[in-house]
Amino acid sequence: LGCRVVAGRRRTSFSREKLAILAELSEGVAVALKQARLDAAVREKTIKLQRTIEELQYTRQQLDREERLNSLGKMASGMVHEFNNSLSPILGFSDLIIKRPEILDDRPRLLRFLRNICTAAHDAASTVDQLREFYRPRRVEEERRPVDLQSMLSSAIALATAKLAADETNSRKRHDVQTDFNAVGPVMGRETDLRQALINLIYNAAEAMPEGGTIRVSLREIDTNVAIEVSDSGVGMDEETRQRCLEPFFTTKRRTGSGLGLAMVY
Repeated sequence: LGCRVVAGRRRTSFSREKLAILAELSEGVAVALKQARLDAAVREKTIKLQRTIEELQYTRQQLDREERLNSLGKMASGMVHEFNNSLSPILGFSDLIIKRPEILDDRPRLLRFLRNICTAAHDAASTVDQLREFYRPRRVEEERRPVDLQSMLSSAIALATAKLAADETNSRKRHDVQTDFNAVGPVMGRETDLRQALINLIYNAAEAMPEGGTIRVSLREIDTNVAIEVSDSGVGMDEETRQRCLEPFFTTKRRTGSGLGLAMVY
């Protein structure tokens, strides 16, 4: 405000009005410069933010892809596990018929073996059919149907014991499967899934008895529900195994176990 303009030798003081205008203009220029700097900073931050968003979107896409591949890998491993379970009794019963031709003369026994082979083959086909779930959901009518649990359990035990018997041919261990079935009505469910769950539980029980033992399968009604229990006289689980036994790929059998039996049951 104390500035002066020197023109030649004459000094002229600004009037208060001119000084006010000059101050206002200076303030306006300062504000404009500050706003320009802010705009530039905002543009820079916006560009950085946009790049960050694009990087996050790319990372998310990669994570989604990895998750899908991981899920696909688990599903494929589960399918292989269940498919092998279905093939075992087919091979077992077929091998038994081939090695013991006299079975062909025992018509009731032969028919029983053939029914078990047929059931196992249908279960194997159903396992492969589950791949459809990756590209279309199940229809409502596919979800649950009336299941005769006693018949389902009998077929599951027959199929499981066929594999156990084959494993026992070169060893001294023996697995005795006992049943305790109470009369119950049909329940709504998917018979193939239930049978595969029971087969896995029986296999798991047998593996818990390295020297052989007794497996007990019971069926009874509890209030308005139906309970199926599989127990064994094996070594049991320590606390760490109990906490992790349902995790996919967790196994205490390092060389032979896939770690998918109980995970598939779950």
